[in-house]
Amino acid sequence: MKKDAKITQAGFLLEFSKLFYSYEGAEKLEQKIDRKVEQGEMYVYTTDDYELINDYFLWLEALAAMIENKTLDIAFVNELYNYRFFSVTNNPTIQKNELCRFAQYYSSIFFLHKEWVAYRKKHRQPIMYEEYDLSKHPEYNAVLKGK
Repeated sequence: MKKDAKITQAGFLLEFSKLFYSYEGAEKLEQKIDRKVEQGEMYVYTTDDYELINDYFLWLEALAAMIENKTLDIAFVNELYNYRFFSVTNNPTIQKNELCRFAQYYSSIFFLHKEWVAYRKKHRQPIMYEEYDLSKHPEYNAVLKGK
């Protein structure tokens, strides 16, 4: 890759990370998730955190759109963002109360999940909370049929 292209990509990652932190709820939710992970536990989503998860999903939907329209490649964002992605998409309480409950509104996140899991499996990389994989829900294939 040419030096100019690498500099452009590095600048993009910096700006995209700033976007994440511009969503106040996303940063707060990440802190809650991190505290639980550090304690060896899983974050339990409650409706009190609805606004936080909504901000988090806004950022993930932007990421999904860029992957889907091939503006970004998963390889480019894999190491930096896979924790943020799988810590919410493979979380059973978030699945039950938000993602699967309102699956038709999160089709871009379901699409990104499918793509990212395939990428990580191809490269033999672990997937956070794989035992709770989003694809185990019947809504998963139903939503992806339209994609």
